[in-house]
Amino acid sequence: MFPVKITARHARITGDIKAYAQSRAEKLHKYLDRITHIEIILDHAAKYFVAEMVVHTVRGRTLVAKTQDQNYAAALDLVTDKMERQLTKFKERLKKPHLHHRGDFYPLVTEQSAFGSGLEQEDWY
Repeated sequence: MFPVKITARHARITGDIKAYAQSRAEKLHKYLDRITHIEIILDHAAKYFVAEMVVHTVRGRTLVAKTQDQNYAAALDLVTDKMERQLTKFKERLKKPHLHHRGDFYPLVTEQSAFGSGLEQEDWY
């Protein structure tokens, strides 16, 4: 699998919360198998608990999701759901063929083929 680093800011987290965060992060493997490591940052701001998840992939892509809720478990559920959507979208993007090359959209027309086929000079653009 991949390593999961769990840190806390402005709060202390219990072993139960760490274990829950670890279990939620390990489930992300089924959405993308190219994950190198995951960082989970838990924070307490005013009356909300903030969960931030940073996923690093093989190709150097970093995906970030951040949420806040009334408790850590709910915030971890929300941030995991956000990350699942991001990973699914990223995986679909990896599967698509690269169509951003000019040659894939426009047929190649040279001067000789344009004038040899009876087209006028203005028409072969």
